[in-house]
Amino acid sequence: MQKDQPLLYVSSPDVANAIAAYRKARNREAYNKRIVDRMKELLDRGAIPLKDYQASEADYNDATTDVQNSLQALRIFGITTQDIDAAEKQGSPVNTELAVRSPISGVIVQKLVSPGMVIQAGQTVCFAISDVSTVWVQGHIFDRDLPSVKSGDPVDETNPSFDRSFRGKVSYIGSFVDPSTRTTPVRVVTQNPGGLLKKDMFVDAVVHTGIRSHMLVVPISAVLRDDKNEPMVYVQSEPGKFAQRSVTIAGQQDGLVAISSGVREGETVVSDGSLFLQFANTIK
Repeated sequence: MQKDQPLLYVSSPDVANAIAAYRKARNREAYNKRIVDRMKELLDRGAIPLKDYQASEADYNDATTDVQNSLQALRIFGITTQDIDAAEKQGSPVNTELAVRSPISGVIVQKLVSPGMVIQAGQTVCFAISDVSTVWVQGHIFDRDLPSVKSGDPVDETNPSFDRSFRGKVSYIGSFVDPSTRTTPVRVVTQNPGGLLKKDMFVDAVVHTGIRSHMLVVPISAVLRDDKNEPMVYVQSEPGKFAQRSVTIAGQQDGLVAISSGVREGETVVSDGSLFLQFANTIK
């Protein structure tokens, strides 16, 4: 959807009334112009007093004002005098269907009208249009990481559905910490080429704070999602036995995932076959 592209057409009696008012005002202006020209001739000949000419001139000025006011109403509906003149030359009625145009370029995310529906200007919501070239990604950071994150920090975001990352910047950091999760909400303004990221999608986000730290990495195949869509891995607890472990993802690159919490250095993490372990757990 491009800016100014028609979204729908509305048939309104207000449009017909505006056209009729313009035609009436235009005819009255033309009539009073003829009168004032005639009165000027009579005044020059001394056939009428000045006050009679001034009265006709006032009527003409009033008619001109009415034309300008009626033109303003037509402009609101997107109708030009050329449209009216062309219709009159062809002997056809002026199209009274009003085009409602998109104020921005974007994607229609909601359509709330249907053919034949009665709508009211300024009250009926017809469409919801979103410019998805840039989107907001809502996330949370742990309170221990708050000192390291600031507005404007670059962010890399990934989703398993795409073999690419998305770039963004931190635009908002909340002013409170959720006592149950010990996290603070953040908002990331993210470039979304091609509109790939959709509403309610999940992404893994890495904030580049400029502060380097030592982190463990595991193959991307080792990281699964639990029934709450949270990242998890399987860790070998003893020979032949494996335990499910929730983890916090700090980043992803070149087939490896950085883990900031959930596993310890030296632990054995299942990479090949982790899906079979997850399936076996679900059928127990």
